[in-house]
Amino acid sequence: MKKILFIFIVLAFTNNVFAKDKPQAGIFIENYEGMTVFGQSRPGITKQRYYFGHRWSYHDFNNDGIKDFLYSGTMRPINIKTSGKTTAGACGGKKCEGDMPGPTLYLGQKDGSFIDNSKLIIDNRNPSGQSLSRQQLIADFNNDGILDFYLVDHGIGGGNYDGFRDSYFLSQKNKTWLESSSTHLSKKKFKIFNHGGAVGDIDNDGDIDIVLTDLKRVLQCLYNDGTGKMKIKKCGSINAFGIELGDFDNDGDLDIVHGGHEYEGTLTGIALNDGKGKFKKKIKLPVPEGNWGTVPEVSFWDLDKDGDLDIVVSRAGELYVGTGVQVIENLGENKFNSKFYILVDPPKDYVPKHEGNEWNSFVDQLRFSDLDNDNLTDIVLVRPGSLKLKAGSILKNEGGMNFKHIKYKETGNPIKIVDDKMYKDDPSTFFENFEIARGKSKPTDSSKKFKKFIKDKKLENFDLNGFENIDRPILLKRSGASLIAYKYIKHGKDWIDYDILFEWDGLKFPVSMCLEYYPQYNFPANRASLMDRFGFAGLDELSVHGFHICRGKNGYIGGWEIKDPIKEIGIDTLLEDLNFKVRPIIANIPQLSINQRKELLINVDKNIN
Repeated sequence: MKKILFIFIVLAFTNNVFAKDKPQAGIFIENYEGMTVFGQSRPGITKQRYYFGHRWSYHDFNNDGIKDFLYSGTMRPINIKTSGKTTAGACGGKKCEGDMPGPTLYLGQKDGSFIDNSKLIIDNRNPSGQSLSRQQLIADFNNDGILDFYLVDHGIGGGNYDGFRDSYFLSQKNKTWLESSSTHLSKKKFKIFNHGGAVGDIDNDGDIDIVLTDLKRVLQCLYNDGTGKMKIKKCGSINAFGIELGDFDNDGDLDIVHGGHEYEGTLTGIALNDGKGKFKKKIKLPVPEGNWGTVPEVSFWDLDKDGDLDIVVSRAGELYVGTGVQVIENLGENKFNSKFYILVDPPKDYVPKHEGNEWNSFVDQLRFSDLDNDNLTDIVLVRPGSLKLKAGSILKNEGGMNFKHIKYKETGNPIKIVDDKMYKDDPSTFFENFEIARGKSKPTDSSKKFKKFIKDKKLENFDLNGFENIDRPILLKRSGASLIAYKYIKHGKDWIDYDILFEWDGLKFPVSMCLEYYPQYNFPANRASLMDRFGFAGLDELSVHGFHICRGKNGYIGGWEIKDPIKEIGIDTLLEDLNFKVRPIIANIPQLSINQRKELLINVDKNIN
């Protein structure tokens, strides 16, 4: 009789996380639960935080019996400052810096909605946040009965593949999660270029460890001492993208199934555990015919219920073009049988030029659940890479290791997409994330200078028709100005035009703003005008201090072309606040509906993403 590995310690530590009908054999935690609800990869409100939301997890993080969502993604280009000759992408390595978003936590409510409680996630690093969160590893690492999370982050670009630091959040007694890499990882400045990772008890000592890939053709193992403290050691020589842990040879320990970059000679296969948490012996898995050499993700389940683990592989072509899913049956004794399902097949004469093309449509998460209650486990295809493969499609298990692709909203697909309307904003959280304070303005050196400058000048009245008041003013820390109202005007192909009303040292002024996209740099920028429509209460004198506003108008103050004399009247700090802080403010103003947010930002985001 085949020996099946059950990780009883995982079940004991995580309490009510797992259902009673749990699958057998060494299942990695982040894929343990059946997915009956398919969460959007980035709901409207999350989309404004991230360049793209790369990963999400669906678990009961706070142990209240209700499932929650944890999102993570990559920093937006608007926040990036570059140094060095090239960045080879948005950011990464040693050549970029900027404000990076931390993970976003939506806690499930009894009414079925989700409220942003990201303020429970505390990251005291400088800078905080992630560059590009490639994968979320969920487990109770410190054995306190609450799920923790390790965010795999390789950064973007750089060419030398130095990688970026990961983020390690451990639960605390005050019901928060604290970034603990400096206190609980043996290497204080640990960073690698890691596409993937997995969790499980690899050294059989009763706690949950971590295995990470490294593009420098090694595996990095993080051995847990039982309290969440990890000792980092190299434990294999595999170059891989995605990996997962499971007992594939039925010897009682956890092995690694890994996806390769086969165009560079790294094959997809299995690395067997020597029983002590080292991975030496390798097994090659079958490769389908055709140009399908990119393997973004691997996973597994006992799909035929014969007591061993079958393997599912997400495949794509060069530059991630096209989508295929390979189902590999485990026949025992390290023998395997393969079936390949092409889901998106680009034209035969199509030549990929870059990764952001329309055929870029790989699946980067695979989940398992008996969606149609026929006692057969189906495969859920989560978060594909483009519009060519719609989110929420499945491979229906028809028995005999045969599967049928059912697209989202087709008959027989029961997956539910969580609608944006179910997400409720916690405004304080969003403004905390963007380091924007709330409150009344206070006199600053700049405001005093400006007040002196306008002392003898005639101020014109302005029309407040159409402005929406903000319940709690948004304070711009440096200048001391407070945003008190806003008004959306219009947008074009590459720009969005809107007005804001602010209070500065007891005086109220309107400002016209433009968010403009520069395609040659793939970069969005705010522009502030103190003259357009309002004339900044009639102060024509300000036009001499700068130029450039939305769509190339002249004679207005712009954020990048301010001349030195403007410092003498104190308005330089206000313009700097407006240019670098207003976009996240506008994107997250509490009174804006989700549709209004989309209307405000959709054209720019289309160009960026």
